[in-house]
This record gives sequence, structure tokens and C-alpha cells, in this order.
Amino acid sequence: MRRMFAGLALALGSIAAIAGPPTPPTVSVEVVNTPLPVATPQATIPFNKWAETGMKGFGCLLRRTTDSGTPGQFGETTTCISDPSNTLSSPVLIWTVLFMPQNAAYPMDDGYKAADCMAMYWLSVDDGTSFKRIAQASWSPGQFQSIVVPLHTPIELPAGSVVRQQLDVKMGGGTINQGCNALVRALSSTK
Repeated sequence: MRRMFAGLALALGSIAAIAGPPTPPTVSVEVVNTPLPVATPQATIPFNKWAETGMKGFGCLLRRTTDSGTPGQFGETTTCISDPSNTLSSPVLIWTVLFMPQNAAYPMDDGYKAADCMAMYWLSVDDGTSFKRIAQASWSPGQFQSIVVPLHTPIELPAGSVVRQQLDVKMGGGTINQGCNALVRALSSTK
């Protein structure tokens, strides 16, 4: 009986091996490697165009003078506008905005860690009639590392523009006499 079952198993195994799965028909495929068009112009600046454009940096200081009684539940904002305005004699390209936090002469007590600083940089090309926000940055008081904000595409200011810069500085939290202080500079070139 054992021999019969062994023989039957062997016979079924042979049939399964011979039959196997059906082989699919072969299809001829031609692969063509066609590169996709890419339109990313490489921005370059001639060395003689990388010069002072007349857009000087300027700063803004916000100092907390009142006490809400509860650290961390206070916010104050100030706005500084560059003076005088600057008239551009040739087109200018802005490539990067540099925020440079400065010492605000605040006391280094327990509450300074609860304070936060933020600055928003705005530009006007019509002598301050209207402004557009260009970049923003945030930091904690006591941290003085520069914050570099590169622009993905340079911003062109046309020749003849009457440029004014604005910096809004906001402080959240902290204690009385603490402050947020920053300088800002637009790194630019003439076109």
C-alpha cells in the first residue's frame, strides 16, 4: 500500500512538473529614451554689476516698557521705515535678505527665555505709498546669529524707483525692559 501511494505521488509530481504554467506569448517592446525639456536658466551676475546699489541696511529696536503681569502672554510690535528714501539710477536685483539680530540691552533674567522675536522686511518702490513683504525671520533674544533668507527668484526694482524699506519687529512674551533688535540688509546687484 505504501508503494502504491509513493508511486501515485511520484506520478502526480511528474505530471505537474511537465504541465507547469502556460508560457505567455512574447511581445517585442522598443524603449526610446527621450529627455524632457528643462527650462531652468542659470542666473549669473557679471562681476562689475555686483556693487553697492545704494540700498543700505537699517535697524529697528523694540523695547518692552509695560508689564502684563504674566510672562509669555504679551505681544508688542513696532515699525521702522528707512529715511531718507533712495532713488535708483539703474535697475536693481535683490537676491538675498540678511537679518542680523542685535543686543537690545535687556536684563538676562529668568524671563528672557520666554521671549520670542520676529521681523518682517517690506519694500516700497513708490516712496512709501505701498509696501510689499519680501522676507521674515524669527529668533530668541540673546541669539545673535545672522539669518540669511535667499530668494528663489531675484526681485527686480526698476530704474527710477523711489525705494523705502520697512522693518516690523514683534516681541512675544518676556518681561519688562527686554527687547528685540535687528538690522536688515537686502543683498543686491545692479542689472
